Amino acid sequence: MKCPLIIGLAGYNPDEDVLTEADCLKEECAWYQKDLENCIVYQAGMELGVLLTFIEDLVNKMPHEKQFRK
Repeated sequence: MKCPLIIGLAGYNPDEDVLTEADCLKEECAWYQKDLENCIVYQAGMELGVLLTFIEDLVNKMPHEKQFRK
């Protein structure tokens, strides 16, 4: 797994103008969650995705303005 927090430390290629991500340090990293065995940054993204799904469901269940017109 590549680390989203350690960008550029793995190397910079001026020809491609791209920063590369370093390898995940896992247990040595402060952002690594031992109980979930993954990076908190990735976990936060997954949790936000779940919340977005719930919000989309709520929006789809809300009544629309056209339903109240005569």
